[in-house]
Amino acid sequence: MNRFHLNLGLVFSRPYESDYSILRRFLVANPGIPLSTLKAVLRLQNDGQSSFVERIKALHPASPYPQPDINCGGHRRQCPECAKRLYHTDIYNIEWLTRCPIHQCMFTSTCPVCGLRWPDEQEMAKSDCPGCSRVRIKELIYPDCVEHHHETYRTVGDIYDFVSYKMEDELHLSSTEGSVIWWREIEIGHPLFPACQVLRHPRYSRANIKRLNIVFTPVRHSSFPLTYYKGALTRDGANYRHKRHRCEAEDLCPRTLKADFVVMCDIIKKIASRTNKKHRPYLSSYRYIRLVDLVNSPDPCLYCLALSLWFFNVASKKYGDAYHIDTHDYPFCEDIGIYGIHGISELNLLSDDEENYKINGSFLRWSYRRSLEWCFLDILRFVEILIEKIRIYRQRAVHDYSAYIPKRARDSSGFQYLIDRSGKVMTIFFEQAHPIKDSLLPRIYKSHEICQEHRQYMKEIIDGNVYFDLDVPSDSMTYSQFLDLHEQFRGFLKTKLVNYCRGSTPIRKIW
Repeated sequence: MNRFHLNLGLVFSRPYESDYSILRRFLVANPGIPLSTLKAVLRLQNDGQSSFVERIKALHPASPYPQPDINCGGHRRQCPECAKRLYHTDIYNIEWLTRCPIHQCMFTSTCPVCGLRWPDEQEMAKSDCPGCSRVRIKELIYPDCVEHHHETYRTVGDIYDFVSYKMEDELHLSSTEGSVIWWREIEIGHPLFPACQVLRHPRYSRANIKRLNIVFTPVRHSSFPLTYYKGALTRDGANYRHKRHRCEAEDLCPRTLKADFVVMCDIIKKIASRTNKKHRPYLSSYRYIRLVDLVNSPDPCLYCLALSLWFFNVASKKYGDAYHIDTHDYPFCEDIGIYGIHGISELNLLSDDEENYKINGSFLRWSYRRSLEWCFLDILRFVEILIEKIRIYRQRAVHDYSAYIPKRARDSSGFQYLIDRSGKVMTIFFEQAHPIKDSLLPRIYKSHEICQEHRQYMKEIIDGNVYFDLDVPSDSMTYSQFLDLHEQFRGFLKTKLVNYCRGSTPIRKIW
């Protein structure tokens, strides 16, 4: 191989350019040389880098324009005017950026010159289209392609400054059970990112980002004070739960009970709006039901099954882990490869790698109620999938049930997105203020008939010694009625549940 020097095309370099832009100007600056030859020469000169672009960048001098990694790489969207000038930057791929901040034109997914989609590395090296590929140097637009004035790219720099401000390490919240609950940082490409970033960025407002052609989607948020906590994360907050095995009424916490009552009332009202007038919700135990029992039964009511699983999940947790695990161990879930339904956690500490903070009571109440609502919606999604797949089993006479149900049914698309600590205040960003009220749930027109048929079937197959069946007040449940539900549920835990928790089954086969 003859020795020759590679031209990096630095004369065409511009601030904040992407790897795609660096690759294209490198190919343009080395006309007539096959891509395979360029890769071979770069491999000889710099074998320490893994990719073609990384080897090119390793030969570049340090850039005076630091570019943060915003994880929006690619080339699917480009500005046609910038492409003619061999320029591209990663922020062009962000969906909430509607126009090129330099030329004020719309982004496109295809080249306006050749009409093809923007090329990748291999396609770019083979084409000489002036709009998107390895254009001949004499066809370039001068002096635009060698213009380096920072003022031209100031708006691009402003957007990079906007998206990269205060990107901290991931934080997590510790629950009273000692488990850790991770709160994800919102992705830069998410439609709600600009609204979240405006609230915490000291130099930008809604008017500023509108000038940058950024689409602003409003987002709800709540702020809570933080108190520095010197101690380490322990399980002390959970000790009161692990000690309770008596299942006594005095063990109940009034604060969480009232939150359970409020959310259950919201659930009942939502169910009433999606079912017919004759429908009356009820609670039933599915503790001993296997998947084959559901397959051979009439279709269960979507809402009554979800309400039962939710109530047993939330209520049993208040009497300690021993009762919660026994109540929460559903054989039909094991049959489809799902071990345990999404539970509830009470949060008390915010922590990162170095510091811990205690959270005040208002946030605890707020987060607990939201977790109750999302727990019901997650269970409802799971039950909806379950009923749909049960119908498939009947139609196809399926015997391998686990092959037809996904292992995960949880979808937390509406959960909190981001935590921001500013001094001693924590801000939570979220989409829905009231997940249950704001969710669009399916309507069931024959819910009363479905409930009655399935309820009768359950009474026939489950031994009466352990059968739990309880009507729920559907009009306007009072707090005293809610406490009566808990009292009857406590009786179920102390007497009926323990009869069959050690291996035997109370299910009678009637098919």
